[in-house]
Amino acid sequence: MASPRRAPTLVGQSIGAGDRAWALRVGSRVILLAAVYMGSIGLLIALAGPWVLPFFTAAHDADAVAAVALGAKLLWLAAVYQFFDGLNLSCGLCLRGAGDAIVPAALVLPVSLLLFVPLAHALTFAPGQGWVNFLPQLGWGAYGGWLAVVLYLMLLGSALFLRWRSGAWQKNQDLIARQTPVGIARARD
Repeated sequence: MASPRRAPTLVGQSIGAGDRAWALRVGSRVILLAAVYMGSIGLLIALAGPWVLPFFTAAHDADAVAAVALGAKLLWLAAVYQFFDGLNLSCGLCLRGAGDAIVPAALVLPVSLLLFVPLAHALTFAPGQGWVNFLPQLGWGAYGGWLAVVLYLMLLGSALFLRWRSGAWQKNQDLIARQTPVGIARARD
């Protein structure tokens, strides 16, 4: 199985060999494997949570039952997070291997600052406890913070996946080919 961290190499080698179809196939397979693998691990951890979490609490702690209940609830969000993080990482790596690094990098900053930060603030803090008062403050605590990061990764991972599947990275390859000395010489002929 090709690991996601080898995706840029595999995609780049396929493109270098002049086989964009194979690059698309290899990249798509890496994306599928990474997302399914990470999502499966997250699902297993969420399923095992109610049995494992009590080992991390003290028997005499009065809040142990509440902590385990919250932890079990958060593990389900973490399972969804795992799937979309696998999608996000593998798509980003495949796009990087295809020479398309600018758009994914440029996407992260605005989505982080304009969606994740305000959403995490609004979902996490109770009214009057946040840093700014112009955002709504729903007071969902840790669950709200995890929900915000899951929504952020859902948007980012889906956008990168759509970018990969759209083939926009192949258009970059045409531009790169025209700018190389070989491509310039072919254009003159």
